[in-house]
Amino acid sequence: MLPGCLAAAIPVMAGSVLATKDVVAESRENRDGQQPAAIPAKTTLAGEAAPTVPGGSVEVGSGTGMQSPFASFAAYAMEQAFKDMSGEAVQSASLRNPGALDGERNECGNLEPAVLIDLDPKSGLVPEAGDLRADKRAANLLASLRNQGVTVGWISGRTAADAGTIRKALASSGLDPEGQDRLVLMRYPQDRKQTRRREFAEQYCIIAIAGDAQSDFDELYDYLKNPAAAAPLEALYGNGWFLTPLLLTQE
Repeated sequence: MLPGCLAAAIPVMAGSVLATKDVVAESRENRDGQQPAAIPAKTTLAGEAAPTVPGGSVEVGSGTGMQSPFASFAAYAMEQAFKDMSGEAVQSASLRNPGALDGERNECGNLEPAVLIDLDPKSGLVPEAGDLRADKRAANLLASLRNQGVTVGWISGRTAADAGTIRKALASSGLDPEGQDRLVLMRYPQDRKQTRRREFAEQYCIIAIAGDAQSDFDELYDYLKNPAAAAPLEALYGNGWFLTPLLLTQE
């Protein structure tokens, strides 16, 4: 039992599951073998200034040298991808043992790098109808990541039955124009994002996670009785975890 820092027991992980094409990575051996050109870790991405993240979040700003939270997310992921290509150790953004609240991360091993972006607003789901828009700069940043061999994953509490609608929204908004990204959706009524995140982390090295709520990084935040108990996790903000505005919003 954990000390009284959790309001209730975190739900037990589901057992063995069936993998789908949207969460199974192609092996490195099955890829086309073409490595994108290496770039310096502190490179400028799609017109954004390169970040200097001291461990905290970066504020949105429009002035010279200011950088949006999503640009910080993308630049951090690019740095990790560059390390991966260079054979250096890469930091995972997923926790090894969430209930321990110690901030220890999973090992990446030989898994290929990926980022995971939560599509849902706080206490809600991404809209399934209506015109959805996205910031063009975010689309450019994602294209830069793909060009560096980073897989982009999109997670939502919506079910696999909504995959077509989400694919269409990502394509029409420019966030995934080629439909090449991975969707991480719920497969049955009792399925949970935590389960799906864990499965995604078993297939990829998640180098960065973006979301508009803390529970988008790990569901333990939904069970904390004392938020101060999660202080060891603060080191992950700006260093794998990035609180960002929603990328898909209604017109």
